[in-house]
Amino acid sequence: MKCGQGFFKAKQQAGISVLSITNSFPSLIQPWFVNQLVEIIHNSGENRILSIESSEQVYTDDIDKFQLLEQSASIPWISKQSLASVLQFLAAPSRWPALWRGLGAQRALGADYQPLLGNLINRLALSPFCSLDNFDVIHSHSELAAWRFLPIIAASNKPWVITFHGLPPKGVQPLSSEQRAVMAKHASVVLVNTEFAKQHYAAKGGDPAKVRILPQGLRLEDFPFEPLAVPQGDEAIQLLTVGRFHPDKGQSYALEAMQALVEQGINLRYTMIGNGPDRPRLEELATSLGLAERVSFKSGLSDSELRAAYRQAHIFILPSLRDRDGFHEETQGVVMQEAQASGALVIATRTGGIPECLVDGEAGFLIEDRSSQSLADKIRYLIENRQDWPHWQQAGRQHVESHYDIKQIGLELQAIYKQAMGG
Repeated sequence: MKCGQGFFKAKQQAGISVLSITNSFPSLIQPWFVNQLVEIIHNSGENRILSIESSEQVYTDDIDKFQLLEQSASIPWISKQSLASVLQFLAAPSRWPALWRGLGAQRALGADYQPLLGNLINRLALSPFCSLDNFDVIHSHSELAAWRFLPIIAASNKPWVITFHGLPPKGVQPLSSEQRAVMAKHASVVLVNTEFAKQHYAAKGGDPAKVRILPQGLRLEDFPFEPLAVPQGDEAIQLLTVGRFHPDKGQSYALEAMQALVEQGINLRYTMIGNGPDRPRLEELATSLGLAERVSFKSGLSDSELRAAYRQAHIFILPSLRDRDGFHEETQGVVMQEAQASGALVIATRTGGIPECLVDGEAGFLIEDRSSQSLADKIRYLIENRQDWPHWQQAGRQHVESHYDIKQIGLELQAIYKQAMGG
């Protein structure tokens, strides 16, 4: 258990104070989350961040710049390894009044919450947080974390905003429809980033009447429009993919498409950036396809390194797969907007909410998933029409400016918080 010095401090700013709940904090794969936290500060508010896990990985620079770690706390599922730290945390006499009030609040919770209480140690770990009163609204960004912390949410009696980011990837157990219905009943509003996500949420047990669509945004100044010069002659064309190394991201189809194009004499270089369990398999596949010298794999990049990678790419590929097993499917694909903002051309699959986020043939290009042939054909089409690149690049940037500017999205989120607090 870890608690920053500012997590329990009384509210100090005049704006809205938000308790944000997530699975892991900090996390390099959630730049949109940090963007929202920063916009809360820019709108005169303040943050509290509650997570299950506390990560030591590389993270975005804004977490230090805005001292977000000091406003965060993590309460892991209790194990033998973490028991000592939990007991040490609870042993402080200053925690005892909150501990007793928290236990009382948990006993008073309705039948919906009884399965959440778990064993005594887990109940004790949550108890000091059940009497928190230094925030105005709760915003959860992880279903599993929200379910874990539901006693804290309910005991606070504060308005609750849920963002549904889609189902988890394979290997991570999702909530049941019954659990999701319980959370939807107690939420003030549920945010999704696309119409696809709204329909997906309703199909999985959520209440569609409470759903509002609000995209995830990015700070445009972090992604200056600096498109790489159009390649001439046999100059290498730079391909890029950013995303978790996982089978549901479809990177193997991109490697197969690249092999087909290289065999036709097209000079390609491919950079794949991310973290995840599928990296060793993808590296082996690149070698077996004869692409080891043309493909580079990178993990743990800093903010500046990632942004530079976008500016060094001609074509960005998001080959995510359509769901077949009831788990994760792409709901927006923020990396597409980051690539377009930087000036790269984007090719993505017709899966999930992706088609809602691209103007096909104008500000991006859509293909069928699980088809290396379709991807190879589209890359070849772009190569054969290089004279149109400046127009497509500018259209992509304008699309992001119109729909995904975090400043505008941050103002819309503030309005949603105020409506929840007033309702």
